[in-house]
Amino acid sequence: MSGERLRLMGFDAPESKQTCLSPVGIERPCGRKATEYLDLVLSTVDHQVACKTFGQDRYRRTLARCAIGDLYLGSWMVRSGHAFVWPWGDQWYLADQDDARLAKRGLWAGQFVYPWVWRRGR
Repeated sequence: MSGERLRLMGFDAPESKQTCLSPVGIERPCGRKATEYLDLVLSTVDHQVACKTFGQDRYRRTLARCAIGDLYLGSWMVRSGHAFVWPWGDQWYLADQDDARLAKRGLWAGQFVYPWVWRRGR
């Protein structure tokens, strides 16, 4: 954002090279799809994104929680099924994840490996 690399807090999305299985077992680029979804959200809203920062992570990325109006980007990502609640932090988006899981939206419709598990295997 404004030339600064941010780490959006509270959720974790698949890595860009990560793949998942569709409901019928077809391999899909779920990491790339998550990025495309966030890009779509950001390109179709007519409000400015506002971020609150919370220091830096170990990779020197600024930690932030960002919203468009009163809706957080993390909520959009998790509710759509393109991301998961970050299990080691605040559970801001847990209700969104429960909603996506029950409705079988996004990743919940097929088979996946949680991003933090996928990264550990790399």
